[in-house]
Amino acid sequence: MVKAAEEQGGLLTIAERSVILNKSYEVTRQYVREWEEETGELLPMKGYRMDQGSRPTHKKEIVRLYEQGLEPPDVARETGHSLKAVECYLKDYERVKLLLKRGMEAEEISGLIGRGRRVVIEYVELARQYHPELFAGAD
Repeated sequence: MVKAAEEQGGLLTIAERSVILNKSYEVTRQYVREWEEETGELLPMKGYRMDQGSRPTHKKEIVRLYEQGLEPPDVARETGHSLKAVECYLKDYERVKLLLKRGMEAEEISGLIGRGRRVVIEYVELARQYHPELFAGAD
């Protein structure tokens, strides 16, 4: 259903899907999680594509592909995001890495780059995973 909506140029939210299926929001959200865990594939849900909600999955996948050496247009194609969105995520990721290298904390970085603390923490954790050298003196 979600893929069919995307093919037609639309994106569904979990709430819209719950109404269509006549299931509760929680049950519908669980269906999405189970699908993603079983297949390893992210469903093209509106919240993921429009950067709404709290799940960092799309950022994680974009950064993972980028760290594997893919160029932004290829990352966009692989993830189904627009090139503009991918470039925005990667710009924020690179700025977080630069400010970490300068010894700044997430709270300070958040104010400097104009992103919420939680978003910055997501990028910090990704930087920790791919660039532990940035944290060598902090541990």
